[in-house]
Amino acid sequence: MHLMKFLRKNKGKIMAIVVVVLMISFGAGQFLRHLGQRRQMGLTQVMGHYDQDRTITREDLMQSGQELELLGAIGSDMILRSMGSQQVPNLRAILLAELIFPGGRGSAQIMQHLRQIIASQGYPISPAQLEAIYAGQLGPDFYWHLLTAEAERAGVQVDHEFAQAQLQQILPQIPMMGGATYEQIIYGMMTQHGVSEQQILSAFSRLLSVVQYADMVSSSQDLTNAELLHKAVAENEYMDIEYVQLSAENFIDAVEEPSREQIEAHFEKYKNTAAGTITEDNPYGFGYLLPERVQLEYMMFYLDDVLETIDRPTAEQMEQHYQANRQQYTETVPVDPDDPNSPQRQRVKSYAEVAGQIRREMTESRKQGEALNIIQRFRDKIQETEEQAIAEADASILKTYEAASEQISGDVRLYTGK
Repeated sequence: MHLMKFLRKNKGKIMAIVVVVLMISFGAGQFLRHLGQRRQMGLTQVMGHYDQDRTITREDLMQSGQELELLGAIGSDMILRSMGSQQVPNLRAILLAELIFPGGRGSAQIMQHLRQIIASQGYPISPAQLEAIYAGQLGPDFYWHLLTAEAERAGVQVDHEFAQAQLQQILPQIPMMGGATYEQIIYGMMTQHGVSEQQILSAFSRLLSVVQYADMVSSSQDLTNAELLHKAVAENEYMDIEYVQLSAENFIDAVEEPSREQIEAHFEKYKNTAAGTITEDNPYGFGYLLPERVQLEYMMFYLDDVLETIDRPTAEQMEQHYQANRQQYTETVPVDPDDPNSPQRQRVKSYAEVAGQIRREMTESRKQGEALNIIQRFRDKIQETEEQAIAEADASILKTYEAASEQISGDVRLYTGK
């Protein structure tokens, strides 16, 4: 009853409010659609043309910029500049770093380094040609898009497994990474940039593809007419040869058996000469000098025997290990499980999912630890007898590997030999 009175009393105000809300809703819908269309048109806006009928859109440049950001985060500029050997640096990789990573680009130190490489290797590159590299008006994202497209058209492609192996070896050696492992660096990037490991590996694979393509193109040089003629002649040249084969066995009956004195004199003459050494005095390469040799003594044992002696991890120990190392047991999954194309996120696996893996890891760790302990105790025993023999000047104190192994073998059988 009170509600009806209120509605009749304020129906004019209510109608005015409803009309205003409808107008705002209609206008906002049009405005949002207009913004969406402008944004969509902005991403597809053509920013350049290449290869006759191919275009570069704003979206292409955004993706290129994101890839370069990922590559910069893993120190790809330093990786490129360190390619090659200390004696022969990879000039193409260094110039690529200058082209797509603008930080410190064209500095006096880098220019001096490039001039030294050009001079030491005799590259026919003039100072004007070197400076022309920095005269381009396009941004790194343009160059990166064009370089990757050209490498792909040439069929040059580096797989993710190779790229991952390279990063696992290189990343811990980069000073800016502070000695962090591959897993630590990649996980940090995934968390900071919101990308998956595959996206990082894809970007680095494309970088290696560009480097390989540059090496391939730069190593392909045009041959002169004289070189082509020489190559054709060498491949088609042939000879007619006649020969007579004489076997030493056919003349054995015609010579006398050497006496013992002759054999001894022959041995004395060539005993300090290595076999196969042909000289004017030794045209047949006689020689009886043996190469330097060493006598080895070894100790070994089987890891399966060690496995029988260690304690298996308990459920409580496995749970403690999981809680202390949760970040090691992650996987990349879509934010929306029903949409495989949705953004990726990191999910920590539950203890039940990784219990078997943890049991294997802890067992393997204990097995390896006990094996190292056996080896260390064996070394200590050998070193102890060596120090005692030196102190007492008595070589008879030295223990053989067999004697030392009998004192430390315990539950694991040790095998020795020479």
